[in-house]
Amino acid sequence: MDFGDLNPMDSTAFKDLKYDALKDDPLIYCVFEGKNLGRYINIPEKNTQRFSYSIDSLRNGILYVSSTMDRNNP
Repeated sequence: MDFGDLNPMDSTAFKDLKYDALKDDPLIYCVFEGKNLGRYINIPEKNTQRFSYSIDSLRNGILYVSSTMDRNNP
């Protein structure tokens, strides 16, 4: 899924995850200072409606990502 260009502190609206385990890799990719970076992530259960990923930092060529499930799912 493409989220377009995001800058530090940017966020997007929630989007429906279109993930097929047979075709897709569970990775978040980004480009930083001309380098392609990626990080494997956990995909939430199918019945989870609101799950967020945040790129926490980029240090020494390593992409740090956290995830949060909204406990107040609609």
